[in-house]
Amino acid sequence: MSRNYLKILKQYIRIDTNDDDVLLKQLMKGAEQYLKNAGVTVGYENPLYCTAINMLVANWYDNRDIIGGKDTLSIQFQNIVSQLAYIRKEEQHG
Repeated sequence: MSRNYLKILKQYIRIDTNDDDVLLKQLMKGAEQYLKNAGVTVGYENPLYCTAINMLVANWYDNRDIIGGKDTLSIQFQNIVSQLAYIRKEEQHG
């Protein structure tokens, strides 16, 4: 996890306090693992990766009380993950 990325994430989610920093760091680690499990090997140096982290953490943060509800991950997020996973495949074959 990028040490300075928490500040960027908090700006994205519009959080002005430090009250939820522990939760946000935990969600960031989960998002990183989620992307890794999806076949993504790029990291915070890739702007699209940062967008995926932002979207996933914001979704989990905003919907943390919902269990068994409707899938709230957008098609845009799913497309970003597919593109990031494709980068890995291209690097291996190209």
